[in-house]
Amino acid sequence: MTFRAVNGALPSLMIAGVAVSVALDATAHRRGRDSTDHVGGVLLTFSKKLATDPDAQERATVAALLCLLFAEGHLTHAGAADPKLCFTLDVFGQRLIPAPSGRTKRLSAIEHSCAEVALRWPSIAPPKDYDGPPWR
Repeated sequence: MTFRAVNGALPSLMIAGVAVSVALDATAHRRGRDSTDHVGGVLLTFSKKLATDPDAQERATVAALLCLLFAEGHLTHAGAADPKLCFTLDVFGQRLIPAPSGRTKRLSAIEHSCAEVALRWPSIAPPKDYDGPPWR
């Protein structure tokens, strides 16, 4: 397996009408036994709570799933998206949190959350001190 740094801006991942930013730190690559290229995404996490906090562990697992979704949506030019190459790297805990093999429940939760954001976003006013790009 080899890793490549990600340079430049990455496209958003569209989920239920919401542009989700998946800020990969690297892409992972390997050649299969049949000589096909495989690709995945890697996110680094620097949370000391990851080893002891079940919520932090779940967030890392969901982040690894988002890496897989990103690979499926935007990295296929580099090879077939491979769940085994999509993970969150826990830097302090020195371990990998892989994309889950069963993703239906988590993916459904992500889609429902994004749909809720898309539904409510038009009615939300920007903060009074907002000075960023045009709102919406």
